Amino acid sequence: MSIFLYINDQKLDTDVNTVISQNKQINDLNDLASRSANYTDQFSVPKTSKNIRALGYLTVPGNTSNIPYQKNECSLYSADTGECFVYKGWARITDGEKSFNIAVYDGGYDFFKNIENKNLSQLTLTDLLHPKTVATVVNTWANPELPYRYILADYNGDTGRTNIDSEITVPEINIDYLVPSVNVAWLWRKIFEEYNFGVQPTGAIFDTEAFKNLWMTYPKGLPATGDGVDNHVLLHSNDYSFVDQYLQRDTGRYFYHAHYNSVLVDELYQVDGINMTMRENATYQLEIKCTLFGFNNFGQQRDAAIAIGKNAGGRNPLASFTTHQLLQNGATIFGAEADVIPYGVETTLRSAPFQLNGLEAINIAVTGSAFSGSYQLAPIPQGFEVTLVRIDPLFVDFSIALSDFLIKDFISEIVHRFALTMFTKKVGNDIEFLTLHEQLQTPEIVNWSSKFSDKLTENYISGSYAQRNWLRYNYNDKEGSYNDGVITVDNVNLQDSKDSIKSKIYSPDKEGRIYLNESTNVYPVWEKEYNENPSPDEPVVTYKSLDKRYYFMRSRNAYGNAKIYSKKFEIENTVNNYYRETFYGLPFQDIVNDYYQPLQNILQKAVIVTAKLWFKDTDIAGFDFKKLYYIEQLSNYYLVNKIIEYIPGQLTKCELVKVQYASVLPPVEIPWFVINTIVVNGRRASIYFTRNVQLAGHLLISTDGVNFTAYGMLGNFNPYVTRDLDPGNYFFRIYDEHSNTVEVTIV
Repeated sequence: MSIFLYINDQKLDTDVNTVISQNKQINDLNDLASRSANYTDQFSVPKTSKNIRALGYLTVPGNTSNIPYQKNECSLYSADTGECFVYKGWARITDGEKSFNIAVYDGGYDFFKNIENKNLSQLTLTDLLHPKTVATVVNTWANPELPYRYILADYNGDTGRTNIDSEITVPEINIDYLVPSVNVAWLWRKIFEEYNFGVQPTGAIFDTEAFKNLWMTYPKGLPATGDGVDNHVLLHSNDYSFVDQYLQRDTGRYFYHAHYNSVLVDELYQVDGINMTMRENATYQLEIKCTLFGFNNFGQQRDAAIAIGKNAGGRNPLASFTTHQLLQNGATIFGAEADVIPYGVETTLRSAPFQLNGLEAINIAVTGSAFSGSYQLAPIPQGFEVTLVRIDPLFVDFSIALSDFLIKDFISEIVHRFALTMFTKKVGNDIEFLTLHEQLQTPEIVNWSSKFSDKLTENYISGSYAQRNWLRYNYNDKEGSYNDGVITVDNVNLQDSKDSIKSKIYSPDKEGRIYLNESTNVYPVWEKEYNENPSPDEPVVTYKSLDKRYYFMRSRNAYGNAKIYSKKFEIENTVNNYYRETFYGLPFQDIVNDYYQPLQNILQKAVIVTAKLWFKDTDIAGFDFKKLYYIEQLSNYYLVNKIIEYIPGQLTKCELVKVQYASVLPPVEIPWFVINTIVVNGRRASIYFTRNVQLAGHLLISTDGVNFTAYGMLGNFNPYVTRDLDPGNYFFRIYDEHSNTVEVTIV
């Protein structure tokens, strides 16, 4: 066999008797989870001086060759026809005593070697880094092109008061227990940008809504904003005097500004002794520890009160509550406890978090209790200690959280979810992904009848399949299986059951909850712990962060007023649109129905033929697994599963899979509405549904399932409750052709 062999751009000597048998394969349809590469059987080249030199003097005593440990780029040509069998593949080289043993790999091998042992955290994920604040959460809804999004769902934390009722007219959503999700399409593109030399894969699936609107959650509960994060101390001082007394002569009441005599930590824009001026827009918190001694005009002991002025300069912060007193969400930042500070009793006040912008200032004033009546500080030492901190928001860093998710596992999740096969080109880094439907039902057909020689075997049990082949999620309930899917094979000679694909992704809980007045899935990243006998200062429920809880979900835009707030920051914002979760099309049985029908049809009457065919170098060098091959002698169309040990001038074995044509499948689309269930109570029907588009929704009703008439507008009601209906059978749907139909009986 005459060949030209190049390794690392060095042409190697080959023996005239060298035989290289080539194997061509991609996915093995006999094994649902397999992903394969082309390879040659091991062959030998002589240890000539040229070859030894080209391989870095490998096997020579004292050599330091790195050849056995590195990527060795290899190309393989036919010396007779000039056909290129392998271009820039991988060569593995070992010592064969009197020769070098070589095996060559190509066909996607390069890409998978590039991502070998790499995890998602090794991607450049700086575009996902963000502070977890109310403003950031809202911004992800205003900018849908961002690669991350806060999708409203129940993550098993403190959701807030999200359901409208007699007391709540606007939903109140607590962001502290939300987690962000990364767009799967963005993450997919990032992988190929960094590990496929910037060349993005092609495939019709990547333009579908099902792919573009797929999101993966941050895998663990993020601490409530600020918890577990060191608050940044800006100022701490316990050396105070009280100056700038303001006397209201009609009452004899004095106001005293606290004056910093020394500042131990100074990271403020300006400290003039009274005013603390901020450098940046941020959330701040004050702590005051004080022991105050005061008296009234009659020399009687008086309790004190403390007020905080905002942008008051040297003025009395209480001259105008609306102008000078620092308020947060309409209330004083210390609450009522600052109104009465007992005489001579050490008291600690810790404010609620408050917002200040850069160059805004605050000061502290002391006066009589309840801010009324005469008051003067006694001429004795007063105890006063102040700490001002900036509460830095928690920064969400996906590059840390994704460190346990291998890139190859993520690729497998997407490949399995859409039933994809990867096709590579010999030259360049172009990769194309086809669905099974594209590969098996709408391919180009080539007639191989002239190449057929002989049929060796015909097998009716397809590889490693069982009668029931399961695609399984992970579950928080380890006994769960409700979102699994199964590919069935009607062949009693197969083993009963097999887990073909076991996903790293978790399923949402089986039981949903009402959230924003609709049934929603629950994606636990928190575990609730109940305190049966809490003390007065203990919460009834605490939340423990779970870990490695990766969930897939879809996102849909919804409209309606809602208050978005953070308990930790005590900050809120009002929005009129947001994004909420939907799990439509993500149960594995839906995936089987949408993407695996062609494979299921093949497996029902599986025929795997091993045949001998005559091939030329041009057939092998330009072989295309995307095509179907017709063989007249066998009266069927076949998908080539493997080409086994091609040697020029000899018959070559091929493993052929008989193709059963399935009906042509329409593109997978997400319906506008899905009726989940209808509950009949007397003569009324309560219709629970999932809304995947933000339309008001027309409820349609029929008594025969054919002729539908408009019944009413859904509005923001979920469930929608009908008026009293006459006894009989009724069919309901929402928007003709844009939802499923559900039948109920009224008795």
